[in-house]
Amino acid sequence: MKYAGLFVLLLWGCTKDSVRQEEKLLMNSQWQVTAFTVEPGWMHPQDSVLITDLLLATEACARDDYYTFDANGIYTHHRGQLRCNSTEPESTTSRWTLSRNNGKLWLSIAGTPYYEVEMLTLEQGRMTWYIDFLPLGDGVSRSAKMTLEAR
Repeated sequence: MKYAGLFVLLLWGCTKDSVRQEEKLLMNSQWQVTAFTVEPGWMHPQDSVLITDLLLATEACARDDYYTFDANGIYTHHRGQLRCNSTEPESTTSRWTLSRNNGKLWLSIAGTPYYEVEMLTLEQGRMTWYIDFLPLGDGVSRSAKMTLEAR
């Protein structure tokens, strides 16, 4: 029993080191969305098309955006060459944290809106997020999967 405290410290230290390694993977790239799907899909209100691929339904001015995660906990959403609105800033920032809970890796991005996404994969040059959507006015709960790749 006298080693129980040491075991807990070692286990906590390993988990913390694991998150640190994952943080390094996150911070070493400029991330761009390459896939964004939602289930179940929903009918586009203007042309009655079933939407499941949000990336295809996204305007080109938003598809060239990318994201960075700095060591000081700053998350930056960089607008690409194309702008959806000529008055929007070149970039916006907020805070980010990476944590483990119930064996899952979670990424939290502060701001409005606030995001907390489950990281399904995080590896060199590629990550995949999972997020539950609030209903889109039709009362149906949805989930989305987003893949980002290093630029």
